[in-house]
Amino acid sequence: MQSERRKDLIERVKPLIRKPESIKVLTGLERWFQLPGQPIHTAPKRYKQANLAWIGVVGIYLMMSPHASALLTSWPCILRVFVNMGITVALLSYWVMRSLTPYSGVWLFR
Repeated sequence: MQSERRKDLIERVKPLIRKPESIKVLTGLERWFQLPGQPIHTAPKRYKQANLAWIGVVGIYLMMSPHASALLTSWPCILRVFVNMGITVALLSYWVMRSLTPYSGVWLFR
C-alpha cells in the first residue's frame, strides 16, 4: 500500500479521481458477520467473532458428528478429519454464519 510504484500511479491518475481514496483493511472473516443488504462499516470485535464462530462449529459438530461417524467408520482417521472439517467449513461459510449473524446483530455490532 505504501510502495513507490503505487504512489507514482496515484499521482498520475489524480486528475481523474473525484474523491479521496478510502482504504479498509479486512481480516478475512468480515463476510461471515455482514448483515444482509448492509455494507461492512466496521468489523465486529474479535472476541465476538470468535464466540459466534464457536457457536456455529459446536452446533454443526453436534448435528453432524453422529451421522458422519456412522458413515465414515471404516475410513482412516485422517480422512475422517478432513471430510468432517471440510463439511464444517462449507456449512459455516454458506449457511450457518449467514443464519446466525442476523440473530446476533444487535450484540455483535454493539
